[in-house]
Amino acid sequence: MPIFMENSFMEEYYIGRALILAALRGTKGLEEAQAEYRSEDSGEATVTVSKELQIRVNGYLLKLRPLPKALFLLFLRHPEGILFKGLPCYREEFGEYYRRLSPRESQEAVERTVERLMDPYSNSLDTQRYLLRKQVCSQLNADIAANCIIVGSKGNKKRVLIDRARVIWE
Repeated sequence: MPIFMENSFMEEYYIGRALILAALRGTKGLEEAQAEYRSEDSGEATVTVSKELQIRVNGYLLKLRPLPKALFLLFLRHPEGILFKGLPCYREEFGEYYRRLSPRESQEAVERTVERLMDPYSNSLDTQRYLLRKQVCSQLNADIAANCIIVGSKGNKKRVLIDRARVIWE
């Protein structure tokens, strides 16, 4: 029976990806490549944060702009979640991440940016959350990305869903 008749549409997609990968690598057979892709797409992710604040998800270096990255790191450190209106309580921690990540040399400019983001009445926080989601979703598959973005309904705590047992801080 042909592959397309015994598998769902998504299975066909993964089989196609696996075939292409196997052909490009030339080192693995179709079954090994399929198994590799199914495990990568299972939604389980291991996040490693280096001393230089580089973020790797399942070994893949996640490229994020400084503000969304600092926001991600802040929420990653707080599995209990954070209320947006309570974000000013985390100003020092967020500021430390952003100072380390920002290419800006002017300390005043960095402080203004942190102040603007910590203002619960500003739209800046939602903008950075959107940028983080956009950047993460463009680099990771949907199942893994869903665990690596900030989620939560209006008025409730927002958090990153990834299991903290799978987060490694070097």
